[in-house]
This record gives sequence, C-alpha cells and structure tokens, in this order.
Amino acid sequence: MTKAYVYEQYRPRLAMAGLYADLWIDRVGHCVSDDERTKARVQDVSIMVYCVRRGRRTLIWEVGGRANVVRPGDMAVIPPGVSYNPAAAWGARGWETWWVHFGGARAAHLAEWLGFSLSQHLTHLGLHDDCIACFRHLCRILLAKRAHCELDALAELYRLLFLVKKYARSRARRSKGLEAALGAGMTVRGVDEMAAAAGLSKCHFVRKFRAAAGIPPWQYLIRQRIQAAKELLLRTDLPMKSIANRVGFSGAGYFATVFRRHAGVSPRAFRAQHRPALDAGWK
Repeated sequence: MTKAYVYEQYRPRLAMAGLYADLWIDRVGHCVSDDERTKARVQDVSIMVYCVRRGRRTLIWEVGGRANVVRPGDMAVIPPGVSYNPAAAWGARGWETWWVHFGGARAAHLAEWLGFSLSQHLTHLGLHDDCIACFRHLCRILLAKRAHCELDALAELYRLLFLVKKYARSRARRSKGLEAALGAGMTVRGVDEMAAAAGLSKCHFVRKFRAAAGIPPWQYLIRQRIQAAKELLLRTDLPMKSIANRVGFSGAGYFATVFRRHAGVSPRAFRAQHRPALDAGWK
C-alpha cells in the first residue's frame, strides 16, 4: 500500500492562496487488497475511491451500511460522516484501488456535481488511463515533498475531478437512449423488450448498446441480474426461488446454473462464503 499526506504546515499556504476553504487534500493512496477483512470507518472528510483491477473472489465495499459488489471501473464518492469499509468480506486478494481523501466547503457536494447517485454512492465510471495517471501523479507529487507540492497536488486533484465529470457525463449521454430500457428493471425478459422500452428497433438498439457498453445487451442483462442476485443473497434471507423471480430468471434451477457460470460458485455457496463476514461486521 502507498500513502501520501498533505501535512498540516502546508495548509496555511493553501489558505493564503484562497484555495483552502473550497477544497484541500488530506491524503491519497494506492492499495492492492489482501485476504484480510477490514472494519467500517467514518471519516470527517470526503473519500473518492476507484477500482482499477480485478482480483480473486469478490470485493465488497460497504458504504453507509449497504454492501456493494465491486467490479473494475467502479468509483465511489463518499461524503463526510458516512461509514465506509473497503474490504467487507474475507478473501478478496489482488484487487487494485486508488483513493483520495479531501475536505473543504465544496467537498461534501462533489458527488452531486459529478453526477453520481447521492443515495447509492457507487457509480460505474469505466476504466480510464488518464484518471489512473492523475491518482499516480498525486502520489508522486506528495511523496516528493517539493516546494509548493500542496498547490501542485490541488491542481492535479481539480484535473482529476474534471476528468471524472467528463467521463460521467459522456457515459450518461451515451446511455441516455438505453436508460429507458434499463429503467424497466428486472422485469425485462429479453432484448426485444429492452429495445421497445428504449424506443428503438432491435437492430439499432443492439448496435447502440454494444457501442456504449462494449458487450451485447443480453450479456449485460445477465450480468445485471447476477449483480442484483448477489446483493439480495448478501442483504436478505430470501430463498433461491424468490431471488430468481425478483431478478428475472424463469426458475431457481436455471438461475443456479447461470449464477455458477458467472460467479464460479452456486448461489448458496456464495451466500455461505460472504454473508457470515458481513454479518460479523454489522454486529
């Protein structure tokens, strides 16, 4: 793990520059997860965390008491006072994340400015090399501790934030015609219904969806159903048949087959592996 801090003696210079009150950096870092499970913490600053590489098993971020199954390209912006646990389950080894802690008058409102969901905190931004480069450069600036490094780091943080906003807006524009289809939720049974919900012909919808998401819509729909099923397995005691029906599978047997194909284990095994760790963390 790599960590870099902005030390207290630098902050008066930020104040003199008229920047400290609006936004300041507390720390920035890089982490590759090990097998250990961590405990939830509440910070008095905002946190931005970005998952950039898949590891072994399942990485779970717990934000505000809500368990979120993470995939590469996911980003969370967590405001002050909201609990956060970056590794809420055992065995998530090799997942790579970058993070930055920041404060100031604008910090608590950045999630809304970036266009992130204020209720879920987690957004799939996608993997972008220039965003990763910004995190890496922030670390290098602060670890070097050269003159005026705090101002250079703040400038790099603003660059990162504008990049994140650009990609979030671009993703929203690309998916505008698709959100109506996805808004139909897990009741959509196939691509024909998704295309109808989006108001597009099937062929045009498939081309547009593949261009935006990088995969065909039926693959995306299956992944979304598996993701929703994982959260229900972790957060509820519903039987397999009820979960299958909720996320759009025709039966528990087919649901178990597809889940095993994507997750590597059966739904019951997934719940048995990850639910005890989460329950222990919530007690």
